Amino acid sequence: MAAIFRNPELTDYFQAAAGVRAGADPRSLPAITEAYEAAKVIHFPELKLDIDFDFWAGLPTDGAPAYRKLSLRGEELRISKRAREAGADPVLVGAIQRQVDALLRQVLPVYEAMFRPYRFVERQSVVRVDTIMNSDMHIDTYDVEFPNHFARLFINLDSQPRIWQTSYAIDEIFARFGRDIPAEDYARLSNVELWQAFRRAAFTGDPRKWWDGRPRHVVYFQPGDVWAVDSRQVAHQIFYGRRAISIDFTVEVGSMLDPGRHYLSILDRFRRERTGKAVGLTAGAA
Repeated sequence: MAAIFRNPELTDYFQAAAGVRAGADPRSLPAITEAYEAAKVIHFPELKLDIDFDFWAGLPTDGAPAYRKLSLRGEELRISKRAREAGADPVLVGAIQRQVDALLRQVLPVYEAMFRPYRFVERQSVVRVDTIMNSDMHIDTYDVEFPNHFARLFINLDSQPRIWQTSYAIDEIFARFGRDIPAEDYARLSNVELWQAFRRAAFTGDPRKWWDGRPRHVVYFQPGDVWAVDSRQVAHQIFYGRRAISIDFTVEVGSMLDPGRHYLSILDRFRRERTGKAVGLTAGAA
């Protein structure tokens, strides 16, 4: 079960979802969609998956770029060109595929039930086999816009805890640092640029500067722990971790409980509050 060390200077956005168990009737499982859209970090103290930790512990995490980030579309493991060029072993990749198959058979019925009434557009997952220490604190930002929402669930596959630190949620970032971004930037920057500006305004962007003075919660996700969070809305850093999988299905914005919680709609709200008018693109716009 996750060990959470809460910082009293931060909002306590952690929420335990009781009664979530593998193999349970999906109709009996609680929906987490409202909490997820409200930028909660949801963990599942009763969800125990059958994971072959010995297998995952045998995968090298240092000096093995071929296995650093393996993507799945649907349930098929696809090896990137970079991974093939780095020497990914087809036999080992097949073994990883079998492990992922067994894991998804357990977790997907739970995942889909908890994220009701979401309508999924694309089904994708990412296996991460890499030693990460002290990544930079950030909200997830990208080089392109994503008109769809996404439902993100993490599973720690390692035999050691995956240590996260988390900080402000996006609404708090706007309230505290929104005026550090010039008003004219709210009008002229693209959605991609403005979202990145919030990341820079709140945090250093330098993994060596974890002492930037921002408060942090600390979470030890134990081997096999499962948690869900919209990582575009909650600032986070991996302080230490080696092996994990994220399930990142994209979601039709129209199936959200509150489409206003899509990150592009959040940006539009920030623009209106700062400039008095909406000058960005709302979710789903071209």
